[in-house]
Order: sequence, then structure tokens, then C-alpha cells
Amino acid sequence: MRANERGYSMDSGQSIVMQIENIREIVAHCIKDLAKKGTAKAEAERIYRIELAKEIVRQRSLGLPVTIIGDICRGNKDIAGLKFDRDVASDLYDIVKSKIYTSKLELEILITFFKSEYNNKPKE
Repeated sequence: MRANERGYSMDSGQSIVMQIENIREIVAHCIKDLAKKGTAKAEAERIYRIELAKEIVRQRSLGLPVTIIGDICRGNKDIAGLKFDRDVASDLYDIVKSKIYTSKLELEILITFFKSEYNNKPKE
């Protein structure tokens, strides 16, 4: 079985169809995972914003000048940890989106390759 530079089999239309089906399953799995990552991302953002607001109110009640409250609160160890969690959740969401995009490109390549192989087959 020959393979091109991307590793796609070039001997069998059936093999290409199997590869297309495999990538389709990956995309379906990633879409489900994207929903979970999206929920985690939104939840991390919600928690971060609520706790940041609480800290801002607390610091303001202690008399901290408004001009530096944001920086001071974001420098708080707990708030910084929540921001880290939020950023990680956002990055994980983006990674899954990228995987879906990459897989869709692979599907397009395979489908184009399959069409060209099918169209170039000798007529019997």
C-alpha cells in the first residue's frame, strides 16, 4: 500500500473512505468535548468575575484608592489563581476548536484526493 507525504493511503478507495470515517468520528468526539470545554470555560469565567468583584468591594471598604484597586485585587493570590484557571479553561477550549478545524481540513484533503483517484480510474 502506497502512502503520500501526509500518510494517506493511495491504493484503495475503500481505505480512503475508512480514513474519512475515522476523521469524521474524531470530529464528532471533539464537538462533544467542545461543549464540555465551553461549559468549563464559562464557569471558570463566572467564578473569577464574582470573586474579583467581591475582592474589589472588600478593598474599597478598607479605603484603598479606586485607581489601584484593580491591580491590587488581580495581584491577590486567590484571584490570580482563579484567573489562571480561567485562562487554562479558555486555552483548552481553543485547542479543541483547533483540532476540529484541523480535522475538517484533513477531511477536505481526503475527499479531494478520493475524487481525483475516482475520476482518474480507468473506465472498465
